Amino acid sequence: MSGLLIYGATGYTGRMVAEQAKARGLDVVLGGRDAARLAALGAALDLPYRVFGVDAAPLPGAMLDGCMAVLNCAGPFRLTAGPLMQACIAQGIHYLDITAEIGVYRLAEALGAQAAAAGVMLLPGVGWDVVPTDCLALHLAGRVAQPQSLRIALQVAGAMSRGSAISAGEIVGAGLLARVGGELVATPAAQPAMFDFGEGPVSCAPLSFGDLVTAWHSTGIPDIAMYVHVPDDAFPTGDLSQLPDGPSAAERARHGARAVAEVSGADGSRVRAVIETVNGYSYTPLAAVAAAQQVMAGVHRPGFETPARLFGAGFAETVPGTRILDLPA
Repeated sequence: MSGLLIYGATGYTGRMVAEQAKARGLDVVLGGRDAARLAALGAALDLPYRVFGVDAAPLPGAMLDGCMAVLNCAGPFRLTAGPLMQACIAQGIHYLDITAEIGVYRLAEALGAQAAAAGVMLLPGVGWDVVPTDCLALHLAGRVAQPQSLRIALQVAGAMSRGSAISAGEIVGAGLLARVGGELVATPAAQPAMFDFGEGPVSCAPLSFGDLVTAWHSTGIPDIAMYVHVPDDAFPTGDLSQLPDGPSAAERARHGARAVAEVSGADGSRVRAVIETVNGYSYTPLAAVAAAQQVMAGVHRPGFETPARLFGAGFAETVPGTRILDLPA
């Protein structure tokens, strides 16, 4: 088996992922439920495609034949990740995705032992969620003796894609969570906090991102909280189905992305750093395909995995335009 199935390849991000995978010379198969759009993309990229939905369980076995890994780009991921993970476990195929939805990370974590028994790796979050922040967390954890707490804040700049806006609703619907003493707990009374992304402190709202799962596994830090700063004009309202697919290349070029993190040690010491990247929608195809390429080359471990733990803290910076800046405590 040597193929990479990109599911959701005709979506806004999925298409960019497919184009990048093709450019890197990977053995790619396109997948999704829309036959006409898949046929058009397959013709444009000269790639084979398979038409199938993930509503029925189990998925038809032939849909994954010849594949070594699946890269899921089809949101909302609460509908697609579970069936695809189960199919991958059943057929001995590695699973990757680009989701920000915390429920998917919790599902992959819960299925980790089953996947390990089948020799399968479950690796959610190989896009801008959560590669930069996962690597940033591991970078900082190594600079503190006995790291005890981790706070991460994301800065959302520029317009969201339709898919991201829908997934954001899934994240909000999960409720406010934090990791306390190594356990995920509900924190409905969590309050905003101030973070400086490089242009002065701004208020960031608590929100439950996948890092509450990945950072725990990557760093072992027992107390983790997540925040986000969304400018007033960045988060869409109304009928999300009417939104455009996503920002144009010119819009992406105008808006880079940043995240800031701080780690405190048991002795009271504290370290901070910011990671700067190209726009998240430009970053995701590059990171996701780089991750898939490594998996296809044999870099994988059975069970639930995280990008930083598998590829190392420097993986995020292999994407051009990325840098980590250590800040004064």
